[in-house]
Amino acid sequence: MLDIFALIVILIIVSLAIWLIITIASIPTELARNNNHPQVEAITTLAWLGVLSFGLLWIAALVWAQIKSQKKGCNLEQRIAELEAAQQEKGPKV
Repeated sequence: MLDIFALIVILIIVSLAIWLIITIASIPTELARNNNHPQVEAITTLAWLGVLSFGLLWIAALVWAQIKSQKKGCNLEQRIAELEAAQQEKGPKV
């Protein structure tokens, strides 16, 4: 009877450990989806590879998921020109 109880406890602990690993591994993916990151699939792959490498790549996936992406086709010079044009339209402050 005690052997069966011990087996059930071990199965519960193993199940909880697997659930915890899956939950932690999916954190970068959820962050990337919430930030509307254009490379969600790549971040997901890196996060799962990070789980296999005991967390080394998972940290990189977490940082990558937090990086805000710029709009496509919008470079720095174009944005500066737009801001300067908007400032000129307002006129000088008195």
